[in-house]
Amino acid sequence: MKSVLCIDWGAHGIGDAAEALARLGYEPVIAGIAWDDIVNNPGFPEAVKELLAPVTGERPAFVFTHNFFPSISDVCEKQGIPYLSLVFDSPHMTLTSRAVTNRVNHIWLFDRGLQEVLTRKGFPGLHHTVLPASSRMAEQAKRGGLTGESAQTAQDTAESRRYAHEVCFLGSLYQRDYIFYDQIGYLPPALKGYLDGVIEAQQQLFGYDMIGDEKILPEEKIREMAQYVHFDIGKDYLPDPSLLLRDMLRKKVTSLERFRVLEYLGKRFPVDVYTTPDAALPEGLRNLGYADYGTQMPQVFYSSKININLTLRTIRTGIPLRAMDILASGGFLISDWRPELAECFRDGEEVVLVHTKEEMADRIAWYLNHDAEREAIAANGQKAALERYSTDRVFGRMIEEMEI
Repeated sequence: MKSVLCIDWGAHGIGDAAEALARLGYEPVIAGIAWDDIVNNPGFPEAVKELLAPVTGERPAFVFTHNFFPSISDVCEKQGIPYLSLVFDSPHMTLTSRAVTNRVNHIWLFDRGLQEVLTRKGFPGLHHTVLPASSRMAEQAKRGGLTGESAQTAQDTAESRRYAHEVCFLGSLYQRDYIFYDQIGYLPPALKGYLDGVIEAQQQLFGYDMIGDEKILPEEKIREMAQYVHFDIGKDYLPDPSLLLRDMLRKKVTSLERFRVLEYLGKRFPVDVYTTPDAALPEGLRNLGYADYGTQMPQVFYSSKININLTLRTIRTGIPLRAMDILASGGFLISDWRPELAECFRDGEEVVLVHTKEEMADRIAWYLNHDAEREAIAANGQKAALERYSTDRVFGRMIEEMEI
């Protein structure tokens, strides 16, 4: 049995990946490594070489990580060992590193739109996949003592009620330090007015990337903006001002959009938010702080009547991990319209997709008053996610295309 080195830097899902690899006929060897060592420790490549030493009598068939790490890719390139990475973050700066050109790479992106952009720019070895739906989410949601047959004790029932929200949003509001657009010292008034207009217009429509449309935001505007923004990304990265600046604008849109949508919904419904404890929320909304990813979050998704997904705008077309987690947990999902969500799940039967905040509010009102329909969609969505996009299916396809 061939071994696979799975590098665990703290990303959720390494357990799912290891179990899937074992079912696919490999022997996963998990090596825990601190994130700071991977990105900042000059001696890290030597540590990786040690990890690549034979564990089961032979070199690993390949190395796997969630997200792409140039330092790991460079070591694998020198050792001639395939490197499989599954990227779930957006934006993911390392995709513009010179290490992306290494021949051993098998990089899978959950965002087909980004994969197409980078491929057109000449970045090789990039593939697309929907992120896997974690069966652990379903197990943890049921384990949480939720209503119905799974409520075994009074304590379990009380725990389930703790997470039983009418309308729930779980995610970052991208305030303060995350919004680099607000930190630009100066832009000519005409240029800033143009960019602010695009930012404002982008918020009016879900699912369409105006900022990436060169008819709406031409490259000449980006080049002008680049004159006033300094990037120091290091010599190991391939500078692409268009990618960086457009994503900067998309982050600003997300910050404004999430606050305004939640404010709009909060005027009609009780809305509870799980986010950073110090985040500024619209009046009337409850900030419940962080929810632990592996234990509390699945219960939140399962127990809430309505789970809202507002996709980070740096994601061009893909299904964010948050949406897959909601579905895997058996939660009812209302999401801004996304091309890949519309392709992979049946709207109105497995998910509910909307194009504006007004449509989102109308759909929420309807489904809060139609329990049977809402519960059927949640059950259908979970079944579809766990069957069509199980960890075994996703990893099986990635490994098959590696041809090892």
